[in-house]
Amino acid sequence: MFRAVIFDLDGTLLDTLQDLADSANASLEALGHPTHGLDEYRQFIGGGIRELAVKMLPVAAREEAEVNRCLQELRAQYGMRWEATTRPYPGIPAMLDALTDRRLPMAILSNKPHDLTVLTAERLLDHWQFVEVRGVNEHTVPKPDPTGALAVATALKVTPERVLYV
Repeated sequence: MFRAVIFDLDGTLLDTLQDLADSANASLEALGHPTHGLDEYRQFIGGGIRELAVKMLPVAAREEAEVNRCLQELRAQYGMRWEATTRPYPGIPAMLDALTDRRLPMAILSNKPHDLTVLTAERLLDHWQFVEVRGVNEHTVPKPDPTGALAVATALKVTPERVLYV
C-alpha cells in the first residue's frame, strides 16, 4: 500500500530530549531565568526551536526581545551539545534496515532548523539513505503545515496517498 516513508526526526527516529533539555537549561541559566525538568521539556518540544524558546521562558519574560535573546542563546548552547546523548531509539536501526531491504524510499522532515537536521542525519543516521532530508528554513514552514510533507512526497516521486508519515 505505501510506496515511501517520511520520518520526523526528534522523538521519532532519535531520542534528543536530554540534549535539548540540557541546552535549554543552560540557555535559561545564562539569561538569569529558572530552569525546568525533563518532563516539562516533553511538553515544550514539537513545534520548532522558536516555540521551544517561548515555552521555556517564564510567562512574564515572553516579550519579543527576550524571546529573541533566548533563541540566540538556545541555538548556541544546542550547537555545543546536540549530540552528547542523542542516539536512535532502540529498534530504529533494525527498522531502517528492514525498510532499506524492501527498497522503500525514505525521507526526513523535521521542525529542527534545516542545517541541524542535515547535520544530525549525516552524523547519526549515516548508515541509511534518505532521498530527502529537510528541516525548517525560509522555504519550509514548520509542521503541522503540510507544505513540507507534500514537497518531500514530490521529491520521493510518490503521491501523498502512498506515503506513510511517521
